[in-house]
Amino acid sequence: YMALSHCWGNGQSITTTTGNLSNHQTSIQKKLLSKTFREAIDITLQLGIRYLWIDSLCIIQDSLEDWTSESARMSEVYSNAFATVFAVKASDGSQGCFANRNAMMNPGASGPLYGRAWVYQEELLSRRSIAFAANGVYWAYKQQLLHDPWYHVVSYYSQRALTVPTDRLPALSALASILHSHAREDRYLAGIWQHDLPRGLLWTCSSGSIDHGLQAGPYVAPSWSW
Repeated sequence: YMALSHCWGNGQSITTTTGNLSNHQTSIQKKLLSKTFREAIDITLQLGIRYLWIDSLCIIQDSLEDWTSESARMSEVYSNAFATVFAVKASDGSQGCFANRNAMMNPGASGPLYGRAWVYQEELLSRRSIAFAANGVYWAYKQQLLHDPWYHVVSYYSQRALTVPTDRLPALSALASILHSHAREDRYLAGIWQHDLPRGLLWTCSSGSIDHGLQAGPYVAPSWSW
């Protein structure tokens, strides 16, 4: 199977909910899907693959129980996929994957998708990546997963945007799960590792990133975690 990484934005056309789950388990009309989803399906079929995993369709969006269960399995979803399609240029589902290449644009895959925090672990977890940017298509293959030290990953990840603040740790949980599978004797403590606890507690915010006027919001993590 393939997997899709995309920005939801304001153009999300359809999701799976408890109300339409039984219908979606039977069929979903292609005309109801966003342009990004339809083009991702075409890419999948062109590669000779039958199945495509899309978060908004494969996770029941109004079920906290299903979301909690499935978000914990992200490491399996992306690391076991044949390849992940990254709709890099699209800020929402209406913009699709494909673009007319502009030869005047700088080379390299960049776009709205790479500003999203959830996407960082999807990039690292995917064995093969096909990134559809405004100036071309980029292919990458990873032979070794999680080659960056944990705190380098956290530093880079924390610069990305989250629509829901409480997603801060869940959006990185799949990477933590894989790292833990290689270090069973260690414990993952809300973004910090027990074996490296003293150094982990020395995290700091970058200059200018703190707004002392903000009011306390919903619970995100223990006060000692980043």
